[in-house]
Amino acid sequence: MDEDRRTEIAAISSIDIHPSSVMTGLSKKMIQSMLDRMGVEYADGMPKEAYLIAWHDAFCYDRNWIIRFLPGHYIDFLIEIWESDSLEMDSLRWDMVKNLKLFGLLAYKKGHIQPQDSGEIYVIESMKRHFYFFLKSRRNKKNRERLQGWEDVFLGLSYYYGICSFADMHKIFCQISKETVSYDELRRFISCRLELWGAGSIVRVSDGKEYFVNQNVENPDMILMYLDSHRNLDYKNLSRDDLLYVRQSYGIDNRWKGVSELGSYLVQDMQMSYYRSTVLIHTLILAIQNGSDLCQLRKTVDTMISQDTEAREELDSFLQLMYYHIPLYEYKGYSRAEYQKIQEETERKDRKNHFTIFQGGKL
Repeated sequence: MDEDRRTEIAAISSIDIHPSSVMTGLSKKMIQSMLDRMGVEYADGMPKEAYLIAWHDAFCYDRNWIIRFLPGHYIDFLIEIWESDSLEMDSLRWDMVKNLKLFGLLAYKKGHIQPQDSGEIYVIESMKRHFYFFLKSRRNKKNRERLQGWEDVFLGLSYYYGICSFADMHKIFCQISKETVSYDELRRFISCRLELWGAGSIVRVSDGKEYFVNQNVENPDMILMYLDSHRNLDYKNLSRDDLLYVRQSYGIDNRWKGVSELGSYLVQDMQMSYYRSTVLIHTLILAIQNGSDLCQLRKTVDTMISQDTEAREELDSFLQLMYYHIPLYEYKGYSRAEYQKIQEETERKDRKNHFTIFQGGKL
């Protein structure tokens, strides 16, 4: 059985201690990073406990920080813990408890997936009293939905673009979300969510610009070089529906040509398990987006599945569809086929302008 699917029942109880006492495992650097993300000023050289108290005071003073830092499924899980005496737990849920402990919301003792040694979750009573009704309110629900929309649009863009300057991301984000969000507000929100996303990072390059780099980008320096050579190419216009689709499927869009065809062939004709076929397709998509050529893609397929001549030809036809129709990071979200059309259209316009005929008059 997959270890992630093994479950146990964890008992839930409340403890009345200061939240900072369960956060002592955090390094001083990490606490300072959290304060920086919140825009809280602090003096250097203070003991770690002083930074913990400063963080707790700021986090609790403005309750909206909890919905800026925590994605919606974390908040739903936290409320479920607060309202339960026990919960069925697996390793993924324990990871969420571990992350919630970083914010002083919970403490825990993990069991060993055995009935005689179950885990325990400890609710920090003062944090529950402070945030419970705030998180349950209708007004807060609307704010959470709004921020979830921000997350979906931003991460959807990152799955298409791979790397994009934060200034460009902000401009495109506002156009798609149809909201007026300041650069600083969006950046602060993204920097808060990054702690639990595990989906990328904000980096500053030598030209001083800040870029968001999706975790799927294999060679950021090379992609940045390609982006510079395509500086006159606009980022692809994307619909909100496209972004939601690719965001919810963690970067896999079955509507990209070749993806669903390959998936159906692997599962139905080659009797491959759904899990293995998904892993192969995701591997191929990332390789294509990062610029791998057809030869490299064929080698990837060969190492992951055995195939006869007929299967090889069938697989290759699907592979070529994906190769030409999946968006590339270096082409700013355009596929090879789309980029080729843009190039042809540009060349056609250049030829037309070159041979403009001026009427009337004598030389």
